[in-house]
Amino acid sequence: SLPLQHIILKRGMYQTARPGPQRAMKASLLLAAVAWLSFFEPSFSFGVIKVPRNSVPPTNAFKGFLAHYSPPRRAMLGIRMDEERGRDAAREVQQAVLRSFSPDSVNRVKDVAETAAIAKRVEALAEAGDYQEAAMFLFDPSKGLSLPGTEQVRLWRLLPEVQKQMKAAFHAKADGESAPSPAAFSMAAVMTSVAEHLGLSGEHDEGISLLETAAAVLNSTRGDGGVGDESSGLRSDGLRRVAQCRAAIGDYDGAREVQMQSILLREDEHGEASAEVCHDVLVMAGIARQCGQVDEAFLLCLRALKIAKSLCPEAGVEGQDEGRRLLCDVKAETARVQQDKGLLQASLEGTQQVLRMAPEVHGEDHPSTAAAMDAVGVVLQRLGRYSEARELHERSLEIKKLSLGEAHVEVAHTMSHLGVCANSGDADYAKGREWHEKALDILQAELPPLHPSIGSTLLQLSDCEKTAGEPMVAQELSEQASHIFRCSLGDKHPLLAGALNNLAQAHRAQGRYDQALLLMQQSVGIKEEAMSPNHPSLATGLSNLAAIWEQGYKDLEKALDLRERALEMTRESLGDSHPQVATHMNNLAVTHTKRGDYEAAMRLYQEGLAIDEKVYGHQHPQVATDLNNLATFHFHVGQWQLSRQLYERALSIRTAVLGEDHVKTCATQRNLNLVLQSLELDEEEGGGGEEQPLPR
Repeated sequence: SLPLQHIILKRGMYQTARPGPQRAMKASLLLAAVAWLSFFEPSFSFGVIKVPRNSVPPTNAFKGFLAHYSPPRRAMLGIRMDEERGRDAAREVQQAVLRSFSPDSVNRVKDVAETAAIAKRVEALAEAGDYQEAAMFLFDPSKGLSLPGTEQVRLWRLLPEVQKQMKAAFHAKADGESAPSPAAFSMAAVMTSVAEHLGLSGEHDEGISLLETAAAVLNSTRGDGGVGDESSGLRSDGLRRVAQCRAAIGDYDGAREVQMQSILLREDEHGEASAEVCHDVLVMAGIARQCGQVDEAFLLCLRALKIAKSLCPEAGVEGQDEGRRLLCDVKAETARVQQDKGLLQASLEGTQQVLRMAPEVHGEDHPSTAAAMDAVGVVLQRLGRYSEARELHERSLEIKKLSLGEAHVEVAHTMSHLGVCANSGDADYAKGREWHEKALDILQAELPPLHPSIGSTLLQLSDCEKTAGEPMVAQELSEQASHIFRCSLGDKHPLLAGALNNLAQAHRAQGRYDQALLLMQQSVGIKEEAMSPNHPSLATGLSNLAAIWEQGYKDLEKALDLRERALEMTRESLGDSHPQVATHMNNLAVTHTKRGDYEAAMRLYQEGLAIDEKVYGHQHPQVATDLNNLATFHFHVGQWQLSRQLYERALSIRTAVLGEDHVKTCATQRNLNLVLQSLELDEEEGGGGEEQPLPR
């Protein structure tokens, strides 16, 4: 595959992009139902509806689809049909498909009896040997595709003859047919969808195998005019979906390779400044961000932004709905990358821009507008502005409940955000636990039992219990999350590494250092294999490993080496002014203090404080934590007056931001009281509170 720099540098960033050809609405992802009809009824020739990829699983991926399009845009989504077949029949099929994707429709079948009836119908057709009819029924958007993913997989396995036909069709295309029918691509899309369900349901190897089969046929087919050119868009969409699925199950290298092929194909077909290329570049940016390549992700976002601005000249220009929507997507991804880079103010401004655009582009009560609110809220949490974040998440929750239903996966995600606000912002652990448990209930009802989203929510609940001082409960939740990630994503996925990290921390909190050390080493080993050499998460793992050596085994030299490596890695990957650099400086300062190197410790504490004040401002909880740590250091080296001043500053910040009853505010108050008592005793003994020289 070509290096990523070819795409970033040569394909549009530093060269003048050639204008892409103007064209009508073209194929993006052929709907499964339409695909099967065209496969079994060759006289039909259907148009294509573009289905945007989002964070929810395939069973919920089509929710609210039509709200992404203006009425004129919807009119372009007509179904083309041979005239002799009659336009009435085409219109009937079109209306059925549009109804199934309308904002008012329910993605999953809510009625248990209806779910059972659909499954029974597919089973009966399969038992009677009518596999083609069963397949058409199963992949109809209003029928089988409304079923939960686990049920789709079960019914898919009842259709061995259809699977054989699909594989035979794939082999026929691979043997040299140059103009593949749309059905070949649609079957690849069907297999990709099933593969993702399999992977996220615990059948990791089988899911990967199906993805490889789908990618092979997509790569083997080439258009050379006519139908081939029409199908090239389908091929690109298939490659994009394969890339996204690979990224979802942790195969980042495979995802990047496949997505590069899709980008190059789009550039050759549509030109370097087309909306199709912009979408694909954004997908590549997301993959790069997930695997820790934030600088590459940022460059890709800049390229996508250049394309989007060229497609969206000025606000208010008629006919630019798609351009503005694309600009929203680009700004949202750019803000996520900026957040990962530690550019929190820039990220906040970017998410706020998206939120201002969202009501006009999507509508006031659209799920995408709610998602924009959540994005702003997440950055506000990072900035310590929890009350503002909570307000936005609550508004988002109302919109999602009204537009998606009370028990939608996206509703659960917003509940998780509210749980973080309650846990971290208010120290209301009971409320945080309640939000996370509500989210978990929805996810367990809506998703396969081994879906990674369930594991991630279990980890958030584990964090809540750990903060509340319940390490045994945190351990149990982390074990459940580890099991889910191991089954659904395999033994080498970063999410599994994160769960093992939490599990190690729970064992460390209970004094079981041998178990903690083994688990943390496993976590770091996975990260070393799955991530880039200087990935920030890997640096965090090394720092946590150092804490075990330091606390459990009193091996300060090993801890010092690990913490220095973690600091250097973070500087190389994120720069010298990132908040995570400040965190590693504080951790390293603790080790230096225990070794008696007070001068190095004080320097690191002060440098970390300066970074956090620059990033967060002077009234942020993290700045208060830095002041608290620095005050504790000065107290232990005998500089009590300076310690008092620093504790008072920390107390002022925590009282103003977190409230006087917050657990961290109370902890700082206790520390300050201890210093004041020491000063009073010193005065009674005639010392006058005079500061002692800094020991070396």
